[in-house]
Amino acid sequence: MPMGSARPYDPPGVRPSSTAPAPRRIAALDELRGTIMVLMALDHASYFIARMHSREFWGTSLPDYADALPFVLRVATHICAPGFFVLMGAGMAMLAESRRSAGWPPARLRRFFMLRGMILVAAQVLIENPAWGLAFVRGVPGTFVGRGGPIPGSGEGLAIYLGVLFALGAAMLIWSLAIRLPAATVAGISLTALMATAWATPGPAAFGVDHPAWVRMLQIPGRSGFIMVFYPVIPWLGITGLGILLGRRAIRRPDDLSGKALVAAGILLAGFVILRGIGGFGNFHPPQVGWIGFLNVTKYPPSLTFVLLTLSVNALLLGLLSRWGGQGLAWLAVFGRSPFFFYVLHLYLYGLMGWIVPAGVSQVAMLGFWLAGLVLLFPLCRWYGRFKAGRPAASLWRLL
Repeated sequence: MPMGSARPYDPPGVRPSSTAPAPRRIAALDELRGTIMVLMALDHASYFIARMHSREFWGTSLPDYADALPFVLRVATHICAPGFFVLMGAGMAMLAESRRSAGWPPARLRRFFMLRGMILVAAQVLIENPAWGLAFVRGVPGTFVGRGGPIPGSGEGLAIYLGVLFALGAAMLIWSLAIRLPAATVAGISLTALMATAWATPGPAAFGVDHPAWVRMLQIPGRSGFIMVFYPVIPWLGITGLGILLGRRAIRRPDDLSGKALVAAGILLAGFVILRGIGGFGNFHPPQVGWIGFLNVTKYPPSLTFVLLTLSVNALLLGLLSRWGGQGLAWLAVFGRSPFFFYVLHLYLYGLMGWIVPAGVSQVAMLGFWLAGLVLLFPLCRWYGRFKAGRPAASLWRLL
């Protein structure tokens, strides 16, 4: 296979038990997903074990970093959420094509995606949310450090948190109804969602406004009573749509995935530099002096500069992995083939690790816990990935 082509493969040691043809996976996509998950685990290890986490909300001050290390560890993980949504969109497009070839009618495919989306939303409340409380069950009061300003809105005490699984599930539910739309329409919906976020997100004067919960869930993150939203649907819906376009492109022309990804990375990065340098539209917070101030962008909701920066890095990694990934990075693909399994397990694993050091540790010491967690998770993810790949196409396990 010529250099620069995507590397398709079937999961090793698996014989699909369905009469449908097994989908040919693109190794670089799994390796990118695995890279994202490893970085995500770093961010969550900081939350549970170093007892430190940053919040980059609209309408309030961004985190202030006196030292470079905490910022580097945080900004490196910014690529995770956009990467998850892009890859979910790509996966939806590729799965839709695979199931269409296997004879699934459109209604059956919609039901599959809708059920999968509902499972993700339910998992947010029933499985993910309890894990976050582990940081406080045995943590020493007063030792948790939250960088950044307060959460917009109002409310006290326990809340129903709506995070990344909620937004992933909601985006899948919506795109399940539109997965067969023409590429131009998908692009139009995606760009409209991103531009709507840039235009409709209010300024600091609306920081304390009690928006209805449905507004929080759709557009403006923050807290209203017992509902607390970090990941509203509309901006992340747009990023998922871009992933659908990526998946369609990968199906049609897997041989030039590397080159196109690297070109896209350059265009997106140039757009970030220009928009950030101007400092107006697309920036909920204008750039500050120094390289940290320039790269310190708004995540909740994602500003256009956040989207451009993080997608450029994702595209760069995809291009490099498509060209030079392979056996040496197969361990990343192991994580990448079992994302939901990894996500749930890693939250509880690092949450329980935090009980060992209830007062927290330095971020340097936290890196050891992070690596130890990855070592423990690897064989479990390898087993689950093989198990799931061996189930029939209509198996309930495929929904996870």
